[in-house]
Amino acid sequence: MDSSRSAPPPVHELVDRHVAATPDAVAVSDEERSWTYRQLSDRADALAAALAPHVRPGDRVAVHVGRRCDLVAAALAVLRSGAVYVPLDPEYPADRLRFVAEDAGPAAVVSDDPATATAWGAPVIPADADAGAGAQGPFERPGTTPGGAAYVIYTSGSTGRPKGAVLAHRSVANLLGHAADSFGFGPADSVLAIASVAFDFAVLEMFLPLTAGGTLHLPPRTVARDPELLTQWIKERGVTFLMGTPSMFGAMLGAGWRPRPGMTLIAGGEVLPPATARSLTADCTLWNIYGPTETTIYATCEKVDPDDITIGRPARGVTLTVLDGDRPAGPGEAGELCVQGIGVALGYHRRPDLTRERFAPLPGAPDTPCYRTGDLVRIRPDGRVDYLGRIDDQVKIRGFRVELGGIEEAIRAEPGVHEAAVVLAGPADSPVLAAHVVFTGGGGGGGDGDVQALRESLRRRLPAHEVPHHLLPADALPRSPHGKVDRAALRERPLPGAHEPAPVPASAASGTAALLREVFGDVLGRSDLRDTDAFFDMGGDSLSALRIVTRARSAGLALTVRDLTERPTVAALAGHLAAAAPEEAAPDEPEEVRILPSQGWFLAVDLPHRAHFVEPLTLEAAERVDRDRLQRALDALARRHPGLMSRFDGETVRAVHTAFPLLDFGLGPEDEGFVAALDGLYARVDLAEGPVSLAALFRGGPRDVLLLAFHHLVVDGLSMQIITQDLDRLYTHGPDALDRPPVSALRHSAGLTAFSRTAAARQAEREWLALPWSEIGEVPTTGPVTGLVQADLRRAGLSLDPDLAERVLSVAHHAPVTTEELILAGIAEGLAARGGSPTVAVDVFRHGRWPRGTAGDPSSTVGWLAEVVPHVLTTTPGAGPLGRLASLRAQIHRLRSFEETWGPLRHSSPDPEVRARMAALPRPQVFLHYLGRGLKDLPPMDSFTQVTTRQGCPKSPLKEPFRPIELRVTLEDGKVAFDWRIAEPAFAPGTAEALAGACADAIARLTEAVVPASR
Repeated sequence: MDSSRSAPPPVHELVDRHVAATPDAVAVSDEERSWTYRQLSDRADALAAALAPHVRPGDRVAVHVGRRCDLVAAALAVLRSGAVYVPLDPEYPADRLRFVAEDAGPAAVVSDDPATATAWGAPVIPADADAGAGAQGPFERPGTTPGGAAYVIYTSGSTGRPKGAVLAHRSVANLLGHAADSFGFGPADSVLAIASVAFDFAVLEMFLPLTAGGTLHLPPRTVARDPELLTQWIKERGVTFLMGTPSMFGAMLGAGWRPRPGMTLIAGGEVLPPATARSLTADCTLWNIYGPTETTIYATCEKVDPDDITIGRPARGVTLTVLDGDRPAGPGEAGELCVQGIGVALGYHRRPDLTRERFAPLPGAPDTPCYRTGDLVRIRPDGRVDYLGRIDDQVKIRGFRVELGGIEEAIRAEPGVHEAAVVLAGPADSPVLAAHVVFTGGGGGGGDGDVQALRESLRRRLPAHEVPHHLLPADALPRSPHGKVDRAALRERPLPGAHEPAPVPASAASGTAALLREVFGDVLGRSDLRDTDAFFDMGGDSLSALRIVTRARSAGLALTVRDLTERPTVAALAGHLAAAAPEEAAPDEPEEVRILPSQGWFLAVDLPHRAHFVEPLTLEAAERVDRDRLQRALDALARRHPGLMSRFDGETVRAVHTAFPLLDFGLGPEDEGFVAALDGLYARVDLAEGPVSLAALFRGGPRDVLLLAFHHLVVDGLSMQIITQDLDRLYTHGPDALDRPPVSALRHSAGLTAFSRTAAARQAEREWLALPWSEIGEVPTTGPVTGLVQADLRRAGLSLDPDLAERVLSVAHHAPVTTEELILAGIAEGLAARGGSPTVAVDVFRHGRWPRGTAGDPSSTVGWLAEVVPHVLTTTPGAGPLGRLASLRAQIHRLRSFEETWGPLRHSSPDPEVRARMAALPRPQVFLHYLGRGLKDLPPMDSFTQVTTRQGCPKSPLKEPFRPIELRVTLEDGKVAFDWRIAEPAFAPGTAEALAGACADAIARLTEAVVPASR
């Protein structure tokens, strides 16, 4: 299996291209600042100049810098100076850092902690040094050879001595080019880097965006451990790519985190469980990558199908061979995977014997670089590779490669230890390291003091992922008949706490402490925990912290990762949670706020009967309705969602505290007067005086029927689901059946107004105004586009043929693009073909439930939060279909990174000049409603069932169309259907059919490029 191409320019030269092309684009940001490509380049050159007196081409330079922009400048400076980048994670133990620094023998160290770095014996260049720090004249970059070393990454060693894998410039540049092409990474994309710099994943995180013209975000390490912070960073920075290990993703999912829809996720370093893959692929594109450090980050990759997971096919320039002993394995046979080609490392630094052993050439190919992975695999007939396990005792913990023998050597080197064996134990989805230790005292030895002293010493010497979760004293280690340690027997030994709950001491002062003690014991596998034992001292890590938070939340405790980090003992956490138990009172509801963006959009439409725009919902009762109980439930619903009782006055909306109107009728749905009663009900709706919501109970049929009627200004599709679920519980179980109310529509609106005053909003306004509005083309008109009504719309329906529909719906399995992005791209190309300009504009109906502002999470808010957001897109007709699709996808992603700011700026801002500037932008000619699945499906209810009856006329037939061209796209039962509605008086005959055909043809062409039809 082979895939080859000549080596591209080295990484720093690829970055230089974007410095020249887009100097003012943001290259890197950290918690406090952002640097453009020009600023990053200037800082890197200043550091390279400071390094010049100490460094010659080929020398190693250690970079010991925290997660700040300076880290990236330092790495780039090392490469520009012709030296070899050696990353040192400041969070690693001092002993490990000292070993790597001594073994690497750096000519210099770049550090933001010079006091620590000085002890390593090399000249120290402060990370904020300028060109005057020792430089002699202007800095001139030396040349770089493709086969020269670019960086050294240290990995676990089987003898306890880490080994440094040396990777070449050609290898990393080739891999980054393959990653950008495969994953679809472009200048509009950004990466949130969360890996340790000592993990080779960090090379991909750091340099993929910088060599593709994108943006790198460097959050603090706490972000990778806290689902809430991770969500906040992704949202606020518009992150499109996130990389991590499957165990990290699994733990974050378990703690309630969900990736932002449309993101691309890259998982690697461990086996990918199908359950994790299914969760991640629900709304995102997921790639699975595989490869030891010695093969340059990854050697194989694949877009994930959760029902058929492999480690994929070889990356560009990589050849795979499977060996059964010393002979090539037959087709479909299992064997050791050997990697050849451009990605193979140059060897291990200062380890010639080990290099000859692990990089031995294959028989018949003495001159071809090869790395024997030690991984057991099978290659399928289609070229995809199944990972089957290891052929030695190397394991993966949190994505890091761990040599058990190295940990055993570290334990044996401790005073008081006679013998030790380390095994991987625990459940398959969350394995831990268990060290069985024989102390020199005999008789099991190893009292609490000995074990704690051993743990503290190991934590000083080893990285966190190498410190065993369990340190288990033993009288002796089990042996096989041949005298070897019986590791299988050790793996079978039960872990402490695995089969019995943690005991609750008599000193437990509260149920909270007892519950926390049980959760700690189960997750950490300990039955001997005391309330004062610190979580991290007992073997806890970031992933087990997430599991503890998940377990605690499921038991009703409002625990966060930050709580656990700041208060790592049961006693401290129990006290904190007890003090916080009386939940803060809900903030006072604002009495009057600016209208929501969706409300402003609606009120701008010319409607002769504005109040006649009602959303009805008909429910059939399981039993005869108790009217008094129903009235109490409706009143409780109104208190829970005060927006249902709103009153509208121009650009403001105010809350009115009143009973929920409930009318009675002695009719049934089949009676003659039923429709007239409904129309009379709708006529009662009044935006200024109220009501805007009301209910009617019809008792004339076999079963009681409840009609709920809401003006669209106070509900959207998701609101109807929330309302029915809440009303059913309130009626069935009483007014106290629900917990704390969610964020109200009024508070959400106040939060949007507050956001519109921020610096972030001002930056977003500049983004909107910078779009190419003046270049937008439109479908030619032949008549007026004002004064139109719904009856003027000509409908043209079109459904994709079954084969094309299937390929459109499954496109995300084949390329880094979603079905929605593919359809929107096709519509843009069809409009451009008819409009005479490559730039088009489409108003797109979006869900609008973005947690922007200060009010909180609006996911359970009742209100019209859905928004219409303009998408200005420029097609590239001269490019091939893949290039055109990639360009449009990148533009969509960029717009989606700040789309939630359109509504607050256009309608919520208290500054009339801001609203005026946004209102002055051209209104798109086309309105697109991409209908999702399931919005009309109500949740199961105990007392009611949704029914379909006659509904009268809930909306005025005189309503003006939203736009002269309207399109609704529905995905249902494997079908893709387009419902075009075009104002007939405004366009030439046949425009509807021609436009529908042009867009469908464009979608077909783009689809064929990524998912060809079966031949």
